[in-house]
Amino acid sequence: TASSYYVEKTRNGTIEYIPQTLSALFSLGMHCTWIRHTPWVPGKENNPSGIGEYLDIEFDKKQDNLVILNGYVDPFKHYLYKANNRIKKAVITSLDEENPFEIEYEFEDYVHFSEIDFPCEVNKVRFTIKEVYKGEKWDDTCITAVITRWEEDSKKEKHVGGGGGYAFDDEGN
Repeated sequence: TASSYYVEKTRNGTIEYIPQTLSALFSLGMHCTWIRHTPWVPGKENNPSGIGEYLDIEFDKKQDNLVILNGYVDPFKHYLYKANNRIKKAVITSLDEENPFEIEYEFEDYVHFSEIDFPCEVNKVRFTIKEVYKGEKWDDTCITAVITRWEEDSKKEKHVGGGGGYAFDDEGN
């Protein structure tokens, strides 16, 4: 769940920048295909940069990490990454009473999957925006994906959820 989300009015209707699609990046079938979706954008009315806005993330099973694709990442519209705000600093707080912690994470400002390790496994965390890199065109903050690493039982190797640790250059290529 999110503290808020942005609804944009367009000439064709409205676009809701909701957090429900944050874990869906790729369609796996015969080929791995990028799923085009909107990122989560906190509500803009009184707080356009989203400072203090948050995502409450509940896991199906206890996790010790998050993997974040920061900013508006669209492989077909590379300019959206720099046009919109990106998170510079976030605070991750355990909402698991048995395993409390609070950590601050600083994101580097380029397109990549940022892996955030927790000091212990938990059922639920709050991800709060503390500071942003300003967008060149819009003052709204975007997150394209929130996933976790998982461990494959048979090989005991770590993998990045959603298809791998892809990175783009400064131009989004």
